[in-house]
Amino acid sequence: MQNEILELILSQRNIDEIMKKVQELLRRPFIIVDRDMLSLYQHPDIAVLMKEELGENYPEEIMEELLLSKEFHEAAKKREPFYYWMNSVEEGSYCVNIVADGYYYARLVVYLDRGSNALSSGEEQITEYIAAVIVQMIRSGTMQLHYSDKDRLHTFCHRLLDGLQPDVSEIRAAVESYHWELNHRYQVLCLEPYHAVGWDTQVENTMPNMTRKLEQLWKDSCAVFSGKRILWILYLPLSEGADGAYERSQKLMVFLRENVFRAGASSPFRDASFFASAMKEAEAALLTGTDKEPSYWYYRFDDFRMTYMVNAILETGIDPLLLIHPAIPVLMEHDSTHESELTDTLRIFLKNRQNVTQTAKALFVHRTTLFRWLNQIRDLTGLDLENTEQMLELEMSYRILEEHKR
Repeated sequence: MQNEILELILSQRNIDEIMKKVQELLRRPFIIVDRDMLSLYQHPDIAVLMKEELGENYPEEIMEELLLSKEFHEAAKKREPFYYWMNSVEEGSYCVNIVADGYYYARLVVYLDRGSNALSSGEEQITEYIAAVIVQMIRSGTMQLHYSDKDRLHTFCHRLLDGLQPDVSEIRAAVESYHWELNHRYQVLCLEPYHAVGWDTQVENTMPNMTRKLEQLWKDSCAVFSGKRILWILYLPLSEGADGAYERSQKLMVFLRENVFRAGASSPFRDASFFASAMKEAEAALLTGTDKEPSYWYYRFDDFRMTYMVNAILETGIDPLLLIHPAIPVLMEHDSTHESELTDTLRIFLKNRQNVTQTAKALFVHRTTLFRWLNQIRDLTGLDLENTEQMLELEMSYRILEEHKR
């Protein structure tokens, strides 16, 4: 049987065919997980067997416990087989770390019978032989590993998160390592946890867990973290329409609520060379959104573009009263001395896209009264209320004043 397994590996047969032969050797449920706790292979009967023992949610229960267990991760240093116990589900397993050329790749986990403390010595020997088979499969390329958090794209994303500016050749090499195209559709998101008492003590395990979840749920993506911040790049379908984008955002909002995170999202874009700028958009959306709507979970830069532009203007250091259109201080002075409301009249007129009927309705006045006020505004300021450029300047001026008051 050992010769048959070796022959299958050398002839580059698929993993299912090789593992079918392995199952004839070890007739127990087992799973192979990589260093990021992603499943490389699991025994076809394991789902039925474990659900009978632990209930419908067994994979989530087991994976969550293992992902947050320092002891389980520190066991990656072991070079000898070992037993591992999960007290919360009263389940034991016999584990062998898969190490090739001194590097830890994965772990073979064989589950024990309920109430059992160990495998038989023969089963232990077979398990260790299967671990050697897995090493051969990895070396031959029969068993494909998941992307590493140290691969070219993850390394590139870490550099972005650290504030470094990559050149085009580095960007091209990073996206092509995942078989992505440079001029495809992308979106960048920035995530952070909701503040919670005691959360900081879990950051070491929670952040790696979160990045793995993101990459598992969205296969064409790459997530990295630094401290309490996650950078996440999505490779979007070219044919995605408004409905697809809406479904994606809804799925993401549910995910964020369930994991107690919030996120800022850049506008989708068509050129990977914009990664650094898109990351700034995502960060700005998260910062601005959290300030304006602290109870929300998901913030799109598209919804805060004007606020971002106004804040950028305010950051020049020029006094806001010098930045705004000179007509507005004139109206403010007139309102102060004559107890009129021409400043608000113009603001609401602009807000209603210069529609007289809607503006009069918003102000609770007759159209004739509004026409009289608009004429007063023209006489006092010399404004041409049909000049598009002047109206744009005035709209921006009101936004500057609004943000300045905050």
